Amino acid sequence: MCINCVRAYGIDEVGESTPEMVEAIELVCWVYAQDGYGVGGPLHIQLDDYNLEDRFLEDSAIDWWEKPVQVHERTRGSLMGEVLDPEHKAKFLRLLKLLRAMTLAERAATVWRAKGFPEVVASTATPS
Repeated sequence: MCINCVRAYGIDEVGESTPEMVEAIELVCWVYAQDGYGVGGPLHIQLDDYNLEDRFLEDSAIDWWEKPVQVHERTRGSLMGEVLDPEHKAKFLRLLKLLRAMTLAERAATVWRAKGFPEVVASTATPS
């Protein structure tokens, strides 16, 4: 997602990361560090596509991942279609819970920051 799209969520208004945001950032980083979750794993549409509205953050959001799939070139190396490890599932559910408790702007800032993008400066700032 580009900076202007992320700004549409209002992340310019988000200050320092709260302890909950820090925990969520660590979980997002954990997701991308795991083999087979390179595009966000079960939370692909939330983490890669920034679908962060409430309707996308229900616990059932990860259920699709475990449904059988026909493996083809696009899913090679992915864990899609496999039952989630209970520890992994608990982490995904914790991440969803943390995100649900945040404002939409905090959610976007959390995912943005987890991906290593710089802090967002006010959109009214002019380059020096």
